[in-house]
Amino acid sequence: MSPQALPSATERRVLEAAKACCARWGIDKVTIDDIAAESGVSRATLNRMFPGGKDRRQKEHKTRFHEASDAGRRAGDRVHLARGVK
Repeated sequence: MSPQALPSATERRVLEAAKACCARWGIDKVTIDDIAAESGVSRATLNRMFPGGKDRRQKEHKTRFHEASDAGRRAGDRVHLARGVK
């Protein structure tokens, strides 16, 4: 997936599965098999989507997870500011 392209339905499903697996077992214990089973795609598909082995995939998942968490936190901050809550 290029940085400018929107993720496909399969990519979104894989990322959601990775997020769910990380929440369930912790990011350091999640395996590619866990994500494949959760997302319903094969290991080969995951390897094509995130080439470079486990370390690179884990780094990619961590980056995306933190980006999503930060975006959610910022959105929550805006809601609190709009309501006058600190």
